[in-house]
Amino acid sequence: VDARSTLPDKTNVAGAIDLKRYLEHDRLDQVAFSVLKHLTTYAAGRSLTYNEVSYLKQDSLKLKASGYRMKDMLRYVVNSKPFLEK
Repeated sequence: VDARSTLPDKTNVAGAIDLKRYLEHDRLDQVAFSVLKHLTTYAAGRSLTYNEVSYLKQDSLKLKASGYRMKDMLRYVVNSKPFLEK
């Protein structure tokens, strides 16, 4: 099976291991934000507003210092404004 591919940003990957490495090293902030946004949306039980997503994108970078650990992300969501205003 030829698993080589070119991603939208012109990065070449040669399989799942390369893709994992790319996401982990080059796109970690974006992957973590996506997970956090989906967790917050699910926890709030509604779609997030533009302002909430914008705030989340900026504020969530403080989780980077701890390596975006899941327990820190869950704690962040539970204490977030969209969840508390449910």
